[in-house]
Amino acid sequence: MGTQEEVSLSELLKKIEKHSLTAYEIAKNTGFSSVGIQKIIDGDTKKPSRKTVSSIYEYVKNEYEGGKSYTTVVENQNSDNLNVQNFKNLPIGDQMVLLLHEVNSLRNQLHEQTNMYNQNTAKIIEFVEEYLKPVFDYMKLNTIDKKKEIK
Repeated sequence: MGTQEEVSLSELLKKIEKHSLTAYEIAKNTGFSSVGIQKIIDGDTKKPSRKTVSSIYEYVKNEYEGGKSYTTVVENQNSDNLNVQNFKNLPIGDQMVLLLHEVNSLRNQLHEQTNMYNQNTAKIIEFVEEYLKPVFDYMKLNTIDKKKEIK
């Protein structure tokens, strides 16, 4: 039958095939690279890490076979009430999903802040052009006139 690693790898490959999953789909939701997953699927990586195999296996099992959904784990484990000890007690796959969720959340917040910053910058520029340009033009003309008077 082989070692536990080989059994887990063969079970993982069966589950991936059963659900017609692509390396991209798995990578998108687990944090592993699609290239690395594809090498495992193709058999190019003969002995992938036991943690990698078990994390991907747990993801596939939970997400596609009616186990607790990873999205449910993310929704139920709000980062505000998730302490370090609870986080460490979660399976590695759940930890990765939570971290991925946090990264995506931060990325979205950054994107929103960037958009707001750009909008505010545009408003400031419009304000300056509309209300302060005449003042600057007057000051410029006044300065030029004073220079002419001095000469």
